[in-house]
Amino acid sequence: MTGSREEAKAHAELAWDAALGRTAGSGGSGSSVALAVARLQDPMMRHLYQEVNELEARVALHSERQVRECRMAARCEADIMKAQAAPEIEAAHNELQSLQARLAEQEQSLKRSSRRFSDMQRQLKKCSLPHEQERLADEREHEASCEAIRESEATLQEQQETDRDLLDIELKQSAMAWMDKLRKEFPEDSRCANLQDGLEKLLALRGSRVEEKLLTWFRAQGSRWTVLDLSKAVSELRIAGKSAGNRWHQACADKTLEGLKAADVNVIYQAPVFDARLGFFGIVDFLIRGEDGDYAIWDTKLATHPTAYHVAQLIGYAVALESMLAPTGGVRVTKVGLVLGEDAAEQGVVKEISIAELKRPFFESWWAFRDFCNTFRPDLPPDPADEPKASLGRWAPAAEEMLTMRDDLALVASMTRAQRAALKLAGYKTMTSISQMPPSALASVSAVSRIKLHTLERLVLQARLQCQTRDNTHVAPASVILPNAARVLAALPADDSGDIFIDLESLPWNKPPAAAEYLIGICTRDGAYHSWWSHTRDEELENTGHVLNFIFDRLQQFPNMHAYCYGHYERSALSRLAAGLPEDFKQMADELIKTVLIDLYPILKGSFVLGLPGYGLKQVERLFRTGEQRTSRTSDVAAAEESMIAYMRWLDNPDGSCVATSSTLRQIEEYNCEDCKSTQRLLAWSSAALYMTAPRKMRRCAS
Repeated sequence: MTGSREEAKAHAELAWDAALGRTAGSGGSGSSVALAVARLQDPMMRHLYQEVNELEARVALHSERQVRECRMAARCEADIMKAQAAPEIEAAHNELQSLQARLAEQEQSLKRSSRRFSDMQRQLKKCSLPHEQERLADEREHEASCEAIRESEATLQEQQETDRDLLDIELKQSAMAWMDKLRKEFPEDSRCANLQDGLEKLLALRGSRVEEKLLTWFRAQGSRWTVLDLSKAVSELRIAGKSAGNRWHQACADKTLEGLKAADVNVIYQAPVFDARLGFFGIVDFLIRGEDGDYAIWDTKLATHPTAYHVAQLIGYAVALESMLAPTGGVRVTKVGLVLGEDAAEQGVVKEISIAELKRPFFESWWAFRDFCNTFRPDLPPDPADEPKASLGRWAPAAEEMLTMRDDLALVASMTRAQRAALKLAGYKTMTSISQMPPSALASVSAVSRIKLHTLERLVLQARLQCQTRDNTHVAPASVILPNAARVLAALPADDSGDIFIDLESLPWNKPPAAAEYLIGICTRDGAYHSWWSHTRDEELENTGHVLNFIFDRLQQFPNMHAYCYGHYERSALSRLAAGLPEDFKQMADELIKTVLIDLYPILKGSFVLGLPGYGLKQVERLFRTGEQRTSRTSDVAAAEESMIAYMRWLDNPDGSCVATSSTLRQIEEYNCEDCKSTQRLLAWSSAALYMTAPRKMRRCAS
């Protein structure tokens, strides 16, 4: 049946093909069409075609049903997967929305900062000179005064050379070493009474904390380091037998040798070392024994940069330790290092130093020092004027007293050591003698001393004014306005109601988290005082931004305002502080420092000669102070060093958390405020003096 149906279907298809003219070779002939029609008229054929159509319809229906079922299964699977991933999708969607919101906020903040910076640039341009040609002309006119300023700055730089190379054989001529020896041998000598070591004692105390931090680090390493602490034993030996001289030194060194014999000890804290041949005794902060039996010496310092003195100390320790170990077969110290600052101590970071090539100059220097000690005579002090004043340290007041007693040339402000030596060779050995130099002798003395004539004239004038002021401490110091001072009046901007006067208080070291600049003070012309205290590095950065915003906001209110300071420190400190801020603040600070900040020190030095031994703010104050405060301030904190000492003591033992509760912080703030007001009064004094000497036409322009 199936075969007949298939055959019938095949015949039907041929009939249809013939009817449609698709039979191959038929060419659409009439016979083929007739045959197809005849077949379609057959009942059997029609029945077969009907069945075929039904089968095709059922197949189509079944296929459609399968498609629908597949689609429904796919939808169900998608719904299940969507339900499972819904939380993740929602979280991702929320995060996307949050990121978009943050991006929009940052874009708005960036636009605000950009607008703010653009506004500031426009304001700063208003503060600058209106025409570049006019500015260049003023600079050319001021060149004469700038030459004198450059000379004074060079002198100041020379006087501020503080690093003394203790590996130099000239150590025996050190005035500071001589005074230390005098105090040790003759403590009752009157010259030892004028000692100023408050700051050094505080720094030494903080230096001991660096040792404690490194000791804590060693002990925190667990079994890696076994520490033997000899500090208590050495202290007991010092008290019991210090009068025994070298025998006490040897007894202390024996404690170190005993500690090195202990197999389980690889770090000795406060290890004494002694070389009897050299006569060198010292206490090593940390003596470390390596795995191979070699030794390393670590010394801690509060400073963050090594000096020649630190290196010489390490060499002495190494040489003494090697001499102590020589009888046991000899061991060389292979490594020495410095742990510089509290940060390095907390992390156990050491800066290793090679000393092999430095031993020879050390020995030369040490034997010269021994000769100095053996030939010490209290009646033959070295000349303190031969050394930079800054290198005299705690003995600077005593040196100043010695120079004053003999009316030394070094007392003349801004005189260099080379100029002093040349004038002494020319026969002028005292400040009084040079002050009395007749005008007719200037040319010959200039030729002999090789000091430029205009420089010599100024030194003579300086000495003359200082001699006039010396015996009249309760009157205003003598002063002379230089011939080119009138030009400076044109360089000074006109007074503005928005002008501010700034002063910073800083520590002698920079150790995070402590702040280096712990107080920034600003006074305005109306007498208002603003202060920003920073006790941590983070507060310091935050307050630097607040100060810059304060100045910028004020600049918007007073487009012609300026900020005044005395000396270059504020300029460099603000630039250094801004380096830790975002780029926009850095650019703002640079523009403010270049355009708004004015240093009164070079203006004063280029315009006046004052009868004062120096041109520091505390000395210059005598020009406009009256009564008892003309010679010195009477407050508890009256100098920069006293401010540092007071603040360091507050850090160690605070008497309150802020100015409102701490008398120490309040005294420091009063001192800072006084510095700001003195800068303001100095500007007023200078402007008034320069104004009175200016030509009448220039006065009208200035007013």
